[in-house]
Amino acid sequence: MVMWRFRRLWALMLVLGVFVGGDLAEGAARMPSGHWVPDPMLEIRHDRVPSEAEARSTTLRLVAPLNGMASAQVVVPSAVPLRSIRAVITPLTLREPADSGDVSGGGGASGGGGTMGGSAGRSVISNQQVEIGYAIRYRGLGPDGRPIGEPADRFVAVAEQAVPGERVQPVWVTVQVPEDAAPGRYTGTLRLTPGGTVPVELDVIGFPSPDPWRFTTHAGMIQSPETIARHYGVPLWSPRHLQLLEPSLRLLGQSGNRVLFIPLVNRTHLGNEESMVRFVRRGGRFTPDFTPLERYLELYSRHSGPPEVIVLYAWETAWRGDRTPATIGVTEVDPRGGRTQVLEVPFFGRPGTEAFWRPVFEGIAARVEQLQWPTEAIMLGMAGDARPDPETTEFFNRVASGFKWAMFTHARGDPNPRDGRLNVSGLEVGYRELPYPTDLRRYNPASPIGGGWDTDFRQVTSLRSFDSDASAAFRLAATYSLASNRYSGFSRIGLDFWPVEGSPLIGRHHRWHNLYRGNLRASTVPGPRGALPTIGLLFMREGMQETEAQIIIERVLRDSNLADQLTEAEREAGRKVLDQRMRFLIDHRGNWSDFGKSGEDSVAHARELYTVADQWRRRFDLSVPFERAGGE
Repeated sequence: MVMWRFRRLWALMLVLGVFVGGDLAEGAARMPSGHWVPDPMLEIRHDRVPSEAEARSTTLRLVAPLNGMASAQVVVPSAVPLRSIRAVITPLTLREPADSGDVSGGGGASGGGGTMGGSAGRSVISNQQVEIGYAIRYRGLGPDGRPIGEPADRFVAVAEQAVPGERVQPVWVTVQVPEDAAPGRYTGTLRLTPGGTVPVELDVIGFPSPDPWRFTTHAGMIQSPETIARHYGVPLWSPRHLQLLEPSLRLLGQSGNRVLFIPLVNRTHLGNEESMVRFVRRGGRFTPDFTPLERYLELYSRHSGPPEVIVLYAWETAWRGDRTPATIGVTEVDPRGGRTQVLEVPFFGRPGTEAFWRPVFEGIAARVEQLQWPTEAIMLGMAGDARPDPETTEFFNRVASGFKWAMFTHARGDPNPRDGRLNVSGLEVGYRELPYPTDLRRYNPASPIGGGWDTDFRQVTSLRSFDSDASAAFRLAATYSLASNRYSGFSRIGLDFWPVEGSPLIGRHHRWHNLYRGNLRASTVPGPRGALPTIGLLFMREGMQETEAQIIIERVLRDSNLADQLTEAEREAGRKVLDQRMRFLIDHRGNWSDFGKSGEDSVAHARELYTVADQWRRRFDLSVPFERAGGE
């Protein structure tokens, strides 16, 4: 009965082809099952028609490591606007255990290595560990923070429900693999109404992915509490605001973010109107109120492990030299009614400022310690190409003793880190962001090895000039940052700086190093209950876990004692996997929407990457994640 209905649907599509487009009807005629399965990294648009090869692909394939995730898409076309669509998945059951002597998973298709042997471990992945989402179209953001594209034609984000009226509907399946799953091939069924039945194959490789907050590669994202409050029209730090903030913090944790920004002054270049630490007037004195900060830190800790960097945003590069203001603004709160107002206080180092700020820094350190996070993560920021004058530097060295600085700079004329330390203009720097990533024109396929993962100093790139608006680009952001041994990761990706009517936020108060210059303001879109992930954000997490496998291969090839124990064929297999990742970058940078049209198979690549990495990991007893010198 179901198949009869779908035959009638495709017949109707052919009849209506003259009205909805001959290409769409022609494509429909090649898809009797009612769906097609493109490469996950292929960007889908509202009028996308599959190629002949794509139309024949009807099995959903995923590859994931232990404790990792994998996402894939199924596309359902329709001759008429879809009123609704529903997808339900069965549990995924182990059908082809990995061979006990070679237990990487993949149902014997690729070989490999693992940790459990045969079918030991969990053999069923419940549908509770599988998220079903529906891609939605959303206009991107231009440099001024306003939506671009009319109408929006790209499916860029994933929601819990489809938007009615689409003629092309991508359905996303994201599987979270338990750390105790048995390696091998799992199968199940995705049922689409309309769209038919989709076979699902999941290859679980025995490579152990770390929890996101333990990834070797550094990811630095910036979250905007005030954007959430303004977009949803709720009071800042109210119970409803915290509720709406939770999806953002959850996505930060899932993405492997390691940086937390705490604005201590009003109106920084991040667009915040208020400081996160407020001040209460008691008599003629002001005491810090840490309530918003405590709530924010608690939310963060609920969804992530300890951050590597906590930036206390206290200084703007616009305040350099003769531009030093007489006063700066912080937020005063009335403890009786909760109303806030701007409190102008003397600039750092002026009389009375030591007594005003010392309790703030001490209070933050105490709260970080309470969470059992390392206080070494607390840093002052943000220094840039311009730095605080000696008087201001001396003030912070005295009042915030022990806190290093976070710096975003071109570093022209600055020294390089040495023995894990960096001193610039009298500032002890603990975290340095440089704007430009590796020049891919210098890539040498004979030696496709970066090595930023083994640096003893946290130096990252903001990936300026990287086309990070495309979903597929996110998958390779970590690989791109590691392509040069200067960097141990990437930074300055906006999470949720959405356009808010009358308040562009980013760039509103200071244009210094605007977040959007070569970077994305938002890697989420607003949903009914908070932030929804873009497809790119899903890919970023997968790319981070893939980079853990990449690092294993690089470690072996860079260590002659280990590499000499491999055959030339084995070494070539490793080099081939690394070269393929760089080819993805080089061939598609600036034109990511074409990924998959030229025959690339990101699923097969992931299988080979995890397989080789797990074989070598077990053979040489290598740790995952990599523990760098002087690191965590």
